[in-house]
Amino acid sequence: MAIRGIFSWPEAEKVNAQLFRATVHAFVAHILEKHKNPDDINEALHKIGRNMGKMLFVTYLDQLSTIARDVKELSGMNNMGFKFFFGKTFDEIILEESDTNITIKLRIEDCPICRDIVLPRRDVFFCEPMAGVFEWIGEQLADYMGVKSIRCRETRCRARGDKFCEFSFFIEKL
Repeated sequence: MAIRGIFSWPEAEKVNAQLFRATVHAFVAHILEKHKNPDDINEALHKIGRNMGKMLFVTYLDQLSTIARDVKELSGMNNMGFKFFFGKTFDEIILEESDTNITIKLRIEDCPICRDIVLPRRDVFFCEPMAGVFEWIGEQLADYMGVKSIRCRETRCRARGDKFCEFSFFIEKL
């Protein structure tokens, strides 16, 4: 965490993880009633997260005081932001790079978003709204970081029975 982030973190308004979890649970329950197709359900959750990302990015950008200057810093920025809002960092950050693409995977075993949640369907990603938040913020920084496109999806989720939650960034280089 940057020096300014360390000092602003105690005073900054936090997201209540229990309230966030309850809100996502309500969204999931509502969406499960309306949709049967898992792709439609996950996409609806992703869109909710993208809209949340707009507000979170604007509200907390000044308090975080750090934006990624390049793709490698993106994982650190997201890790700091996750700690800022939920009080936890990711357990593992994996970066894979080729000539044209970069994949970043953020993994957390004790995810504060889906802790103690068991989904009735294994094809729904409970933490997908967080992937939407990460994606929207990444898109706002894409030009600044010199990349063509950024997508983020939750690719594993403890609420589905996976060992950890995993947020995968798929980044296309210019």
